[in-house]
Amino acid sequence: MLVIAKAPVQGRAKTRLAADTDLEMAADLSAARLLDTLDACERAFPLGRRAIALDGDLSAAARSTQIKRRLNNWEVFHQRGNEFGHRLALAHRDAAGVLRAPVVQIGSDTPQVTSAQLSRIAHDLDSGEYDVVLGSAADGGGGHSQ
Repeated sequence: MLVIAKAPVQGRAKTRLAADTDLEMAADLSAARLLDTLDACERAFPLGRRAIALDGDLSAAARSTQIKRRLNNWEVFHQRGNEFGHRLALAHRDAAGVLRAPVVQIGSDTPQVTSAQLSRIAHDLDSGEYDVVLGSAADGGGGHSQ
């Protein structure tokens, strides 16, 4: 399991939402969504099969202490590279190196995903029946299709 995440720092997280609320509330919402995503991942993947690639300074994030405590059972590394595509490719390389298993990637802003969906995806990849499992959704994100 690889979570791609931006530290929920005021002014860097959910900035479009902040236009309708404020920066503090937007960062707090981003932190809550990250924690929800971590919950689903932790129920679906055991210790040693969870990694998170972070962009930004987690110590300056909303709910920093709570997030750091939750990540004690995760492989944590910082995103490298300048452009998002490059950072994503390097995050996959880093995750594959520490997880030594097929990588299931999810964004940190997907609290609607369930552990059952993630477990099914992992099972499909581990079975060897599929080389790739792609997800789709009305907004262009998560989901599960083969």
